[in-house]
Amino acid sequence: MQCAACHHSFDASDDANVPAVCPECGSEAGRSVVAVATAEPMAVEPIAFEQAEPITAESANKAPKAKRGSSRALTDMLLSLLFVGAIVVAVASTLVAMRAMKQRDEFKAQAEQSDVALGQMIDAAANSSRLKGPANAKAREEIFGPAISHYQQSAWELRKNPENLDRAVAAYQRAAGLQAKSGKGGLVGDLKSIAELLDAMSAAEYDASRYPSMNQNALKSTAPMEWAMVKDTPMNMHVLGLLQSFQMNMSSLENLARKHPENPVFRDDLAAMLKISGTLQTLQADRHSFAMSAWEQARDTLETLAREQPANKDYQVRLVESLTALANLQKQNDKKDEAIANLKRAVEVREQMSQANPDDKALADELAKAKGDLAKLQPAG
Repeated sequence: MQCAACHHSFDASDDANVPAVCPECGSEAGRSVVAVATAEPMAVEPIAFEQAEPITAESANKAPKAKRGSSRALTDMLLSLLFVGAIVVAVASTLVAMRAMKQRDEFKAQAEQSDVALGQMIDAAANSSRLKGPANAKAREEIFGPAISHYQQSAWELRKNPENLDRAVAAYQRAAGLQAKSGKGGLVGDLKSIAELLDAMSAAEYDASRYPSMNQNALKSTAPMEWAMVKDTPMNMHVLGLLQSFQMNMSSLENLARKHPENPVFRDDLAAMLKISGTLQTLQADRHSFAMSAWEQARDTLETLAREQPANKDYQVRLVESLTALANLQKQNDKKDEAIANLKRAVEVREQMSQANPDDKALADELAKAKGDLAKLQPAG
């Protein structure tokens, strides 16, 4: 049997009157336990149990969460430092870039100002009466030589950057004009470069305001014959190359005038180049038809400019010049009626100019001469 007290297994006696005693703990295994009531209650010492806090999901995760919170705070701090560092680096890089851009813009502005100043000095020399004529050819060459080299080298460097094509064109224009003043045949190459860059600027969609003026940079300070009279190239070769380069430029200007009709610079340059072309071709009898075509186109171009800017005296003077030159050619080539029509228009323009400037004696004299020329050509009565 098994002791009820200590659960020890042992063999009990076969005698029913002999109680079974556990050999291990001495308990009588067979006797029933009877509860006996007493008069006084038994004193039972209470057993105190420490009340534990109830176990919840929050308390169960409290210690590990504190650890994870510390780790997350450290991570957040490191990320914040990295973020702030990135901002500092970005700001510093931006400041460096801005400073570099500012310096670049300042250098560019200074270079442009220097070009303007140099151009003004060159213009003053080119238009000086003291440097005109064959006697001063050597002086012109000595004065303009360094400037020509400067402009050509600048143009070569500037044209490498697609953003500086306008400045390259202006430099080539200056170089071409000074070579014309110096009798240098290299002007043909510069004129061809100008035409190429004008086409490149148009293809790159340059704003119309960025195109430099050939008339202002070169043509205005030169006489038509200066473009033809060179000393370092055979005349026939030079004239052929000159006419080709002029034609290239005029084609480019015509395209730009159609593309940007609101900007007069292209038509102004075109009329100025047509004047030179017409003048040079007038000198050869077999080129008179080409000369008349050039003067007609110059006349029509200047008519539009004078109509748009009626107060612009330069356009009016050049319009009268083209009308008169064309009329003279037409008289030589048995086109009397056309010559009369052009002379009448020349008289009209001179009258407008004289009325706007009644005290200008030179204008009055020119008007009187134009009327006389027209009277001689018109039939009597």
